[in-house]
This record gives sequence, C-alpha cells and structure tokens, in this order.
Amino acid sequence: WKHLFKPDYKYKTVDLKVKELKNVFVNQSGLVLKNGLLVKGCAPNIDFSNYDKGFYFQHWRKATEQMLVCKYGKSLEAIKLDDNRKYLVIHSPWFSYYFWLTECLPRLLMVKEQLHKLVLLFPAGWKKFPFVNQTLEMFPQLQIYEIPFGKHLFVKNLVMPEVKPWTPMFIPEQVLEVRELFFDAIRNEEIQ
Repeated sequence: WKHLFKPDYKYKTVDLKVKELKNVFVNQSGLVLKNGLLVKGCAPNIDFSNYDKGFYFQHWRKATEQMLVCKYGKSLEAIKLDDNRKYLVIHSPWFSYYFWLTECLPRLLMVKEQLHKLVLLFPAGWKKFPFVNQTLEMFPQLQIYEIPFGKHLFVKNLVMPEVKPWTPMFIPEQVLEVRELFFDAIRNEEIQ
C-alpha cells in the first residue's frame, strides 16, 4: 500500500499554456478538434503520457462523429463563428461545482488580462447554476456567447487555456489564485 501514500510531485512539471487556435470544431462538451485530432489540453484525462490513459479515443470518436454529422449530415446543427472576434472556451466534458473551481475558473483566470478582448463560450446549461453566474459577475468586462442546447461550433478564432492533465490533480498556484479571487470579492463587498 506504500504507493498510495507516496507524495505525488508530478504537478510541478505541469506547464499549462494558453493556445490560440484557428478554424477548429468545438463540440457542446468543450472538446476541441483541429485537423481531425483532439487538441492537447482541451479536457483532462486524454494525454497518453499521464495518470489516466483511458479517455482519448472515446472523446475523439464522439467529437469526430459530431463534427462530421454537423458538416455533412442533417441531424446535428452547428453554428459558425467566423467573425474576427476571439472566443474563449473554459468548459470540458465533466462539470460540477468541483470542476468549476478546479478547472473552469483556473482557465478563466489564465486569461484574466485579456478578458476585455474575448467572448466566453457559455453552455446554456450553465444558466441554472447560481455559482457559475455569481462568479462570472465578478468579471463585468467579459462578453458572453450562449451556446444553445445541442449545438456545436465551428470557430475561426479560439482561445483555449489548457486544462489540468488529469482529474484528481490540484495545481497549488491555481487553487491559491481562485482562493484570492473569492477573498477579494468578499473584501470588496465588506467595504461597500
């Protein structure tokens, strides 16, 4: 059982980047396809070299089928965002309060200096979560594009902050940044 209690220092080697991508397909779950392949960092648990090696093929297959049906079929609808605005994706196939705090918000904070230039891709299902909407109110400069239920996107200009490589992982710097975001909001509310 020693291996279960051994410290895991892999997070120290994780260097998440913000990618600017051209002409990509984004499915309703936030999976991003470029040139027929999933873009590295669009979802946790898809990198073969890391913790959980089981989800790349399943996600790739689903997103590829959706892209092909949107492009050549009639049963799935897609929206083309081919204007010159830059769209931001922070969602991925898993979503809950945990993923909001450990995945979505850190991705949003990775581009906080650019938010005035970006349009957030906002899944329609997020409207029913008060914690999402209350958090996004802290970013008044952020423009939002609501993705209707069941719609997929072809995006000309996409900004994609990479997500942590695997689900049961915390990157201390990201956790502290999310913590500070909330503490600052509480302090500002007390002042008013």
